[in-house]
Amino acid sequence: MDELVVGLDGSDPSRMALRWAAAAAAAAGVPVRAVQAWSHPRLAGFPAGSLSVSTEEMDERTREEAAAAVADVLGPAESSAEETAGVTVEALRGPPAAAILQALTPGSVLVLGSRGRGGF
Repeated sequence: MDELVVGLDGSDPSRMALRWAAAAAAAAGVPVRAVQAWSHPRLAGFPAGSLSVSTEEMDERTREEAAAAVADVLGPAESSAEETAGVTVEALRGPPAAAILQALTPGSVLVLGSRGRGGF
């Protein structure tokens, strides 16, 4: 195991998964990477040029949201643009399941909450 990758979505179960991953990673001596995915809504008749937010801005907003969750769950710590409380934070583009699976490496262990913000 090279790293623990935690999928975040703002839900309480994803926050519990982050807390568990941080403890497990500390015990195993491996890093934690917290990832959160976003995608543009698929709306009928959605004009391509009507987005008021660029993909880069959405990446940054998503990364900031994930970093805030990490800081809230694990406590404030010295942080950089890509790391908060010793956890690397990353924004992914695309549907969450596909984006997270694509972000994994052969040495990654995926940690998810029991359910997310969706209705199922």
